[in-house]
Amino acid sequence: CTVGTELIQSVIYIEKNFAPDWLILETTGLAYPGLIRDNLLAACHRECRICTVVDAQRFQRLLKPMERLLKGQISCADAVLVNKTDLVDEQTVQNCEMIVRQMNKRTDCIRTCAADDRQDAVWSAVLGGEVR
Repeated sequence: CTVGTELIQSVIYIEKNFAPDWLILETTGLAYPGLIRDNLLAACHRECRICTVVDAQRFQRLLKPMERLLKGQISCADAVLVNKTDLVDEQTVQNCEMIVRQMNKRTDCIRTCAADDRQDAVWSAVLGGEVR
């Protein structure tokens, strides 16, 4: 997935007419967010952060057939949410985090699950700082 002209125009329109403090773009699971970041920077002169969500329960199963895509998403991520940690054992979560860190040594890994109320930690990782 790359950012097309319509999406760039939409971002410009939203910024001009609504002046949001931040804008979240949720892409398909098949996106290459590094390309999106590059295109937004070139077209809109805006920096952005990339947050990638990894499914701890399915990660090992998807790693081999989708390795190139996963590397493309994780390698450029500022934060990686390791999701569904309540559905697997601790060793599985640790293995997932180890592989994520091999793909991107500088990223923050945040464990998440639907049963956990850690919204401040998640938003802090996604937005890159303190949540107010």
